[in-house]
Amino acid sequence: MKQLETVGHLIPEIKDLFENQQWDLLKDLLEEIRPEDLADSWYRLDDEEKVGIFKLLKPESGLALFESLVLSDQKYLLKFLDDKSIVPVLEGIPPSDVAEIFHTLPEEVMRRMVSLVRNRDAVKQIELLMEFKPDTAGSLMHPEFITLHPWMTAREALSVINSVARVQQKKHLWALYVTSNKGRLLGALTLENLITAAPDAFLKEVMQETEHFALKPEIDQEEVASIFAKYDLLSAPVVDEENTLQGIVTIDDVMDVMKEEATEDIAKMVGTQAKEFEEKSMLRIAWFRSPWLLATLVGQYFVF
Repeated sequence: MKQLETVGHLIPEIKDLFENQQWDLLKDLLEEIRPEDLADSWYRLDDEEKVGIFKLLKPESGLALFESLVLSDQKYLLKFLDDKSIVPVLEGIPPSDVAEIFHTLPEEVMRRMVSLVRNRDAVKQIELLMEFKPDTAGSLMHPEFITLHPWMTAREALSVINSVARVQQKKHLWALYVTSNKGRLLGALTLENLITAAPDAFLKEVMQETEHFALKPEIDQEEVASIFAKYDLLSAPVVDEENTLQGIVTIDDVMDVMKEEATEDIAKMVGTQAKEFEEKSMLRIAWFRSPWLLATLVGQYFVF
C-alpha cells in the first residue's frame, strides 16, 4: 500500500511536468515508478497525458504498463498511439491477448494493427485466434507449443525442450503434448514425467490420455473453467474435429475467466454492469446504474 500511495502522490507532479513539457525530468521520474503501480493511478490522467506519457516510457516499461491496464485503456492507446509506439506492444504481448483486444476494435483499426506486426508467424497466430468467437476456448488458447512425438525418448524430449527454451524463450514449458506427424493429439506429458522417466523410455510409454479434457475451440469459457476444476488441470489442449492440436489453454487463462465471471455476477447482484468496476467517471457509472435506479424509483412510487 505504501508504494500505491507514493505513486498516487506523484500524479500531480507528473501532470505538472507534462503540462510544462519538461520531458527529461518526466522521463526520469517515470523510470522510478513500477509500471504496474502507475497503472493503478492511470485513471487520474487525462487522455492527452496518457498517450504522451506512454510514449516516454522505455519499451519494456510500456509493455508492462499496457498489460496491467484494463481493456478500455488498452484500446484507447492502440487507437491513438503512433506506429513506432504500438509495434513493441503488439510484438511483446501473447497472440491470445492481441486477439482479445482485436475482437473489440473496429475492423479498420484492427487491420492497421495487424499490418504493423512484422513477425509473420505471430500474424498467422493472431489471425487463427480471430476466427473464434470471444469468450471461447479457441479465443483463449495459446497457439504456440512445443512439438513432441511418441517415438522420441525422454532424453530426446528434454533436449528438444531445452533447445526451444534457449532460442525462443517459450512459456508454458510445463504444458507438453505428444502428437503424430500430422499434428493429431496423442497424449499429454509433464516435466515431472520426463525427468523421472528412464532416459531411453519412449514418450508413448509415459504419456497420459487426454480424451476427457481435450477442448473443442467453440466451447464457452465457463465450460472450460468447469473442466479445469473437475480434472484439477494446469493446462488443457484445444483440438479441432480431426483431433489436431490447435493450441493450449493454461490455468492462468482460466483464473482470468473466473475473475471476469465473478465480477459480472457481483455486478448483477448490485444492479449494475461489470464495466462499472473499470470506470472512474461518475457520469458513466450513473449511466450503468440507471436501469436499476429507475426500477427502484418506480417501485417506491407504487409502494407509497
